[in-house]
Amino acid sequence: MQVVQLTTQVLTVAAAVSDWLCKERGNILNIRSTKVLGSLHAAARQKKPLRANIEGEFADGTIRLEMDITPGHLEKFVKAMFEGLWANLVNDVGKYIKR
Repeated sequence: MQVVQLTTQVLTVAAAVSDWLCKERGNILNIRSTKVLGSLHAAARQKKPLRANIEGEFADGTIRLEMDITPGHLEKFVKAMFEGLWANLVNDVGKYIKR
């Protein structure tokens, strides 16, 4: 019985996500501003991260993400950005799922 309930919940979430994406008509992410703060000297010599502030729209809401950028580790920055966007997505999709 638990498998049937879990499958039903997964399908409900998938349907809600599909509905949400269709309503957005492809205009999901619009980055308006990216600011990088910190000391280039400290980043280069002492490996101290820079701070990035990203602002824009994601789906139907405003996003503000703050994360570190470490020189030589761009993949960590990109991963952190997408994790922040994913958290926003999960929050927004939750608005459309009836519990």
